[in-house]
Amino acid sequence: MDSVIEFTVIGIPKPWKRPVRFCQPNGRFVSWSPKSDWFGLIYAEAIKHRPAEPLDGPIKLDATFRFPRPKSIKRDVVFMCHRPDEDNLKKALLDAITYARLWVDDSRVCDGRVLKVYGEPPGVSVRISRAGQDGIPVLGTVS
Repeated sequence: MDSVIEFTVIGIPKPWKRPVRFCQPNGRFVSWSPKSDWFGLIYAEAIKHRPAEPLDGPIKLDATFRFPRPKSIKRDVVFMCHRPDEDNLKKALLDAITYARLWVDDSRVCDGRVLKVYGEPPGVSVRISRAGQDGIPVLGTVS
C-alpha cells in the first residue's frame, strides 16, 4: 500500500455501544449488538474508497473527530475533553472500516493519532496510510 486513503464523514460522531447479552425468563440467552446511524454513515463513505484488495500489513490511521461547539464553551477552546470517550469513537470508526473491507482486520492499525476537537461541519476526517511512511523511525526495533 503506497497510496493514501482519505475521506470525510459528515454527521455527529457517536461512540461504539457495547454489545449486550442477557437471559430471558425462559432461560435462553439473547445477544444484541447495536449499530448506530453513525456506524452506517462511516460504512457508506468508507466503501466508496475500498481498494481492489483489502489492505494488509502495518497501517497508520489518523482521525479528527469534529463536534459542534456548545454555547457554554469559549471560542479559544479547540480540544473537546469530555464524553464521548476517544477510544469508543475510534472503535466505531475501526469496526465500520473493517466491515467495509478497506483492510483485512483493524488489528493491523498500529500507528496514528485521534483528535477530538470543536469544529464545523461535525464529523470525522480519516487518513489511512502505511505505518512508517512518514519517515519516523519505530523506536525499540533492531535494524
